[in-house]
Amino acid sequence: MKNNIVNNYTINIQDYFLFLKKLFKKNKINKAVFFHGNLPYKKKYLKINKKISFLTFMCEKKSNVPDYNFKILTKDNHVKKLFYKYF
Repeated sequence: MKNNIVNNYTINIQDYFLFLKKLFKKNKINKAVFFHGNLPYKKKYLKINKKISFLTFMCEKKSNVPDYNFKILTKDNHVKKLFYKYF
């Protein structure tokens, strides 16, 4: 285990939501379901005190549907509030 190398990327969730919103608009993606959660194994394998979370999504592009439908599945109310601020 001591030769285990972990690459980690830190991204501000607000900046990421803004980036995705622009990207979706540019590519005419009008439907997406996001899933956000925390990774439970951080203390066992990584020596950090911060939360590690992930965000994944499934999106759909339909040219004949003019309205947008974005939703997020998460237990974190802070992330949910930020999501609906941008979407």
